Amino acid sequence: MAVLDPIKLVITNYPEDQFEDMYSENNPEVEGGDGGRNIPFSANFGLSAMTLWKTAKEILPWCRLMVRLKSAYIVKCEYFEKDAEGNVTEIHCTYFLNQNRVMIPAVFM
Repeated sequence: MAVLDPIKLVITNYPEDQFEDMYSENNPEVEGGDGGRNIPFSANFGLSAMTLWKTAKEILPWCRLMVRLKSAYIVKCEYFEKDAEGNVTEIHCTYFLNQNRVMIPAVFM
């Protein structure tokens, strides 16, 4: 699996030296899930650039957005960095370890 046109996602409150394997279903729409796989999770990884996140002007209204990363944690966007052309290059987030106290959003990534 590859991420095309990635944007770097930095989770600022996740330990730099920590790695976790998160189990994810291959096809949750199929009864039985059609198997699954472990996906490595760390403080830095590439997130697929959605059209929404191409420019700083487009991401600004979403900057405080909370989303659940599929098969992982809920993260909240704190700020972002952009290049000279105004394209978003990095999104800095914090994650919620105790997810029982956080309202689960309807947006998944």
